[in-house]
Amino acid sequence: MPAKPGTPGREVSNANLSRTARRTHGAHSSELVDPLAEIHRTRLAGQFANPDPELLTTQSRRAAQMELLQAWLAKHGLMRRSPKGTVFQAAEFHERLTRQFEQTHVAMLDQDRKHGNGSPHRALAEILAEHAGGES
Repeated sequence: MPAKPGTPGREVSNANLSRTARRTHGAHSSELVDPLAEIHRTRLAGQFANPDPELLTTQSRRAAQMELLQAWLAKHGLMRRSPKGTVFQAAEFHERLTRQFEQTHVAMLDQDRKHGNGSPHRALAEILAEHAGGES
């Protein structure tokens, strides 16, 4: 139990609590999520012309969490080895994150289109047209 506010040594007590907390899949650990989120942020920023910074941060964290959950689920499977065969909470969390990620991604694409930034497919078509034009 964390120490009460104003109690001597509260910071040390709470720091010890968070450092020794059991990590199952790491999707709730800032130590594991933050570095992956930065990688995903760079990747996602390249997909949109002017992404909303808050949405970009949210999406990058979701992508990092999904990556950690995917690795854990690949190792442990989706179901507990028990007579009831219940689904791991990590699988349910991954499903929820994926659904939220997809909904927000579509909203961000729509926002890009509304601002006249086109779609990634159009950009690909332009690159292919340039490439075809260079060969003729």
